[in-house]
Amino acid sequence: MADSMHFPSNIEAQTHVRSFRLDIWLQGVAVVLPQVQQELLPVRVEFATLSLYVGLILGAATWGVMADLIGRKLSFNVRHVFWNVPDAIYNCLV
Repeated sequence: MADSMHFPSNIEAQTHVRSFRLDIWLQGVAVVLPQVQQELLPVRVEFATLSLYVGLILGAATWGVMADLIGRKLSFNVRHVFWNVPDAIYNCLV
């Protein structure tokens, strides 16, 4: 019975690394908010945090559906196109 339930030996470490990356991302946004408020003078600085959470929710929902419909590999590559192409265009223009 134990042979049929094979889990990677480092599954706990992988889970902690993923959790750590998410925590660092959220803390990074919290750290830069005062500088964003000082330099960009937004009307509501809270929208930066809101956009982070909206992006996390939409990304988690759409990637899962896309992975089921078109496969994980193609879904992963499509995500990179939607993430990296606008970023590259922006970096070329600035």
